Amino acid sequence: MLPSRGHVGHFHPCPPRTSAPPETSDQRPAGETKDTGRRTAETMESRTATFHRGFVPWQGLLLTASLLTFWSPSTTAQPAIESVPYNVLEGGNVLLRLYNVTVQPSGYKWYSGVTSTLNKMIVAYSRATNESTTGDAYSGRETIYPNGSLLIQNVTQDDPTFYTIQLILDNGVTQELSGEFRVYSRVSQPTIEASSTNVKEGSSVDLKCLSNDPEITISWIFKSQSLKLTDRMKVNAEGNTLTINPVKTEDAGEYKCEVSNGVSSSLSDPFTLSVTASSDKPAKPDTTPTKASTVPTIAIMILALAVLILICALAYTMVFSKSGGAQPEGEGEVKPTEPAEAEPGPEAEPEE
Repeated sequence: MLPSRGHVGHFHPCPPRTSAPPETSDQRPAGETKDTGRRTAETMESRTATFHRGFVPWQGLLLTASLLTFWSPSTTAQPAIESVPYNVLEGGNVLLRLYNVTVQPSGYKWYSGVTSTLNKMIVAYSRATNESTTGDAYSGRETIYPNGSLLIQNVTQDDPTFYTIQLILDNGVTQELSGEFRVYSRVSQPTIEASSTNVKEGSSVDLKCLSNDPEITISWIFKSQSLKLTDRMKVNAEGNTLTINPVKTEDAGEYKCEVSNGVSSSLSDPFTLSVTASSDKPAKPDTTPTKASTVPTIAIMILALAVLILICALAYTMVFSKSGGAQPEGEGEVKPTEPAEAEPGPEAEPEE
């Protein structure tokens, strides 16, 4: 018996099966030895290694898989529209891409908004004639492609955010899909406003990032790097106010804030915060002699030394002049004294 067409590629010839489990007796066809039956069993066991052995024979698994493949209904992806990109900068381009179309329609019609009314039609395309026809909502910036996708150039804030496509099938049935995108303006440059530009260590300061743009995110930058918040810093829920309390000298430096709406961003001019240390004292006058005052000081010292030398010379001259220019002989000399000899007294007369 030949397999049905639905089983092509999944049909596997196998011996007839019954609902009863295989016999476990040692019965085998005539002429077959026990060893031959063992080798056959070992071969069958090795082929079912990736399945649950001991429950369903391998032939049954293959047949069951074939039946499931044949009877399982196929799931087909539905047509959809993708906006590329979804967030568009004003003045840019956006593509409404149609995809997952399995049955080619005979034509397409694009409408502005979520309804397919005649006055909202932008452009229609016929696959039979390969021609497009514009409608009342056509602005000259739309281009339709043979695959049904729509390109919109130079988008503005006045453009609708929703668009609808109508797929015209061969049997006259239509199918409608809608897509959307968002248009953003270019953000303006923000500015930083501070409660004080020169604060004392230990006090607090508030830095505010001012911007008039809606739906923006704000980030803070310190010394050309993303600011890492410490336990002394906090940012409010809107992100536009940075509070530092208490301020330390390490907080001094250049701050910036950046605003972004997802498609454009802008950076503020730098703001410099100065911090005065709390331990600072009034500076003492600088007593270090300058180069201009060093020369007179040295001259005065030399003059004083010369006067001292002159005074000493005059004193010596005066003492020398009093002595007549020469020292008297014997004066000034200290000679060692010799013991005086005892004068002989009158000789004692001998006693009679």
